[in-house]
Amino acid sequence: MNDSERMSKLLLELKIDAQELGKSLGKRGGDIIRNVLKEKNNISSKLASSIAKKHGVSYIWLMTGEGEIFLSEEEKRKKASNKSESNCPDCKTKDFIIEQLKSVVEMQNKTIERLANVNKS
Repeated sequence: MNDSERMSKLLLELKIDAQELGKSLGKRGGDIIRNVLKEKNNISSKLASSIAKKHGVSYIWLMTGEGEIFLSEEEKRKKASNKSESNCPDCKTKDFIIEQLKSVVEMQNKTIERLANVNKS
């Protein structure tokens, strides 16, 4: 699934259009989202991070299509507890990025494991 297809699926799941998603992220409209839908741009890490934070969407799914679209309740609770432990905006951003990077590493490890199993065959 490419970026445009993932963005289309996300909009369907959220039951909003590109304009509404853009506005929810503090953007001047839906141009950024529409450009992804039209395959003019890819989903940037910054856009994926903004969507993930605002809508409880998996950063990994937005970037790769791997895993589930939305964070599990456990992941949401973990992020909420991290937020409540710190009032520092920079600390919250750092914690969010660390959690996202952990997810990326986990997905890469799974991919490596799958490839290793294919090579054994």
